[in-house]
Amino acid sequence: MSWGVTPKYTRRLYISVALPRILYGANIWCHLMQGECRGLKIKVSVKVVKLLVTTQCAGALAITGGLRTSPTNTLDAISFLLLAELIMVKICHRAFTHMVMLPADHPLSKHIKSNNAHRIKRHCTLIHNLRKLFDLDPCVIEKIPAIACDPKLHGKFPFIISIAKDQAASIEEAENAMEDLLIYTDGSAIEGGVGTAAVCYNQEELVHVMHFHLGPNTEHTVHKAELVGMLLRLHIADKIGAKYKQVAIGVDSQAALMLLQSDLRSPG
Repeated sequence: MSWGVTPKYTRRLYISVALPRILYGANIWCHLMQGECRGLKIKVSVKVVKLLVTTQCAGALAITGGLRTSPTNTLDAISFLLLAELIMVKICHRAFTHMVMLPADHPLSKHIKSNNAHRIKRHCTLIHNLRKLFDLDPCVIEKIPAIACDPKLHGKFPFIISIAKDQAASIEEAENAMEDLLIYTDGSAIEGGVGTAAVCYNQEELVHVMHFHLGPNTEHTVHKAELVGMLLRLHIADKIGAKYKQVAIGVDSQAALMLLQSDLRSPG
């Protein structure tokens, strides 16, 4: 195509906008079944697959700019889209994974953890059906706690970020720090390995030391080590900072500090 959106961004638009809208609540209205179908151990409703194939064919035509008579499987392969059956299984598996990660105080947590899911043969609910199809043990998967946040405090931090202009100003600010507890960390890459360390001082002596080895420099970066070092500081502050009123954290990476102030940051 010589005009319009490029295929790369058309595909991204279809995957990020069209599919989530079309398959919203798919784990409720798409009933998966046990059985062998096109190499899958899970069988998807034929009616749902036909409707999704028709919709995905239109999306694949928009991505590739092909003819309307082009085979759907060929369009999916050229545009790097999953088959309709795989998409439905993926969406339902993701929804059940979210259910398994619910905290204990959630209303659905008790029903998901119930051991009776494998024993029910008739009148199975949607949760029981997903529990049978996907082998996910709720007892060994990490739970995400539900935390209520005040909308007025969105984007506001319970701490102050100060970036010194130069090295001399940074040293002066550290020497004149009035906080009860001072924590300094640094991340580095030495001899092919990446790691970070954190040291904790009060106004008189060294209190605590922690270090963490991330792995080889082929898989990790120094910037990542700086961010992991910030997690070490928070761990130290949470562990021994209860008896101190104020805590100061020293970071030697301006990029890590500016990342906290970015509007593109995420909960991760």
